[in-house]
Amino acid sequence: MRAGVHVIRLGDVGLPLSEAAGPEAGEIRGLWCALRRPREFRCEYLLVPAADAERWCDATERVLHALHVAYAAECEADDLLEPPRGGGWRRIAWRARRPWIRARRDAAVERLRGEMLGAYREFRDRAGDLTERLPAERERHAHERETALAGLDGAVWGCTEYEVRGQVLGAPAAYMRPRFHIFVPVLEDSPYDGATRTGLPPGDVRAALDAARARDPEVQYTWGRGSAEALSEWAGRDSPEEAWRRLTGARLPLPPRRPDRLPWPHGSQESAGGGHGPSSTYGNPGVTDGGAGGTF
Repeated sequence: MRAGVHVIRLGDVGLPLSEAAGPEAGEIRGLWCALRRPREFRCEYLLVPAADAERWCDATERVLHALHVAYAAECEADDLLEPPRGGGWRRIAWRARRPWIRARRDAAVERLRGEMLGAYREFRDRAGDLTERLPAERERHAHERETALAGLDGAVWGCTEYEVRGQVLGAPAAYMRPRFHIFVPVLEDSPYDGATRTGLPPGDVRAALDAARARDPEVQYTWGRGSAEALSEWAGRDSPEEAWRRLTGARLPLPPRRPDRLPWPHGSQESAGGGHGPSSTYGNPGVTDGGAGGTF
């Protein structure tokens, strides 16, 4: 079983840079780490063995937490050297105690040096193999992508039925709104919890969408970003909807318009750009909106 991760160099994640950790930490910051959700646009998406993905992501989360806690403590230690506001006896007392304050600050920094370096070393021990395996994983991912592009008309598709919160205009409470996510499993996993089916030809994906809409006509669909990009590339950079039409001979139908439900800001799907509307994935580069006038 494989799981999707977003890889980036540890030093590019936005970690606080502290001199307290020393040069060894600088070398470890050059290693690659794995994130469950992207925090930077420079992240690279890969499918890797699920056990390794969990280990790498957990190691990254632990080092991020430990370093942010240590950095906050270091800032507090540096604040000890700041003179008090105002003058008078407070400043005189601070000057008299300054040697003791500096010694206390230096002791705190020395302690934090060990904590930060320990956090970096723990990350290297648990996730250092990611950097070594990354070239092979990239090559495998590229090969699987080429294979998927050559067989998009075959049983390479997957879909997930899931729900998101919606809102009826004028109603006091939200309701759960159904969605239908389309993706290619060899390129990416589904980011949603729900009933997932894989190994489907395009016709079965359309049949599954029709069946979902038979239960609820308002089901809207979303594309996996990597899958949408591959489909568009296969069709010569067309939109995913147009590429799907060329692949199957028919476009995926849009759900019926409900003007009493958000977020069709211009009053209709047509005015929202033919159903492409505001992206449902602002801040989530793993998904693109398709067949919806926006999502929640």
